[in-house]
Amino acid sequence: MNLKSKKKEIKTEVKPKLIGKPDIIEKETGNYVYTPKQVEQLEDLVTAAVTVKKDYKHLQTTDLVQENKNLSEKIYQKTKENEQLKKELVSASFEISSLKGDISDLTAHINDLKENIKVLYENTKKVFKEQFKAFRGLIKNELDMKGVDNHFEREHGRESKKEMSRRRGYDMER
Repeated sequence: MNLKSKKKEIKTEVKPKLIGKPDIIEKETGNYVYTPKQVEQLEDLVTAAVTVKKDYKHLQTTDLVQENKNLSEKIYQKTKENEQLKKELVSASFEISSLKGDISDLTAHINDLKENIKVLYENTKKVFKEQFKAFRGLIKNELDMKGVDNHFEREHGRESKKEMSRRRGYDMER
């Protein structure tokens, strides 16, 4: 490392005279002038020296054998803790894989149940439709036998036509 200064600092004093040129006196102050790069290098060097001095004092006041034992004990504890965490991770991963299998089984079961419900709904719908058709036929026959006008059948026909025309209008809007 090169810390030679370029020059020494010079202090200039000007003493005025009554007549003539003033006296200019130049004196060296004893300070050295360094470039900013040299100052930065010097600061780094001082910082490193302070760190080394602190480490040296620490080494002088510390029982290295005892500190080594303490660090070995800490390493042993951390190793045990790490092994325990690895065991927990393995058991958790086994549990996760088991639960994933259960989830896939339950999903398949849910899909089967959905299909069963769909079939039940369709069959129930067919049965009720047939039953209501038969019931409506019985009512119609009874009313025809008695010679009464079937007001309900007429209303049902109107409602069906209105609903159909609404659906057509809705489909056309789309």
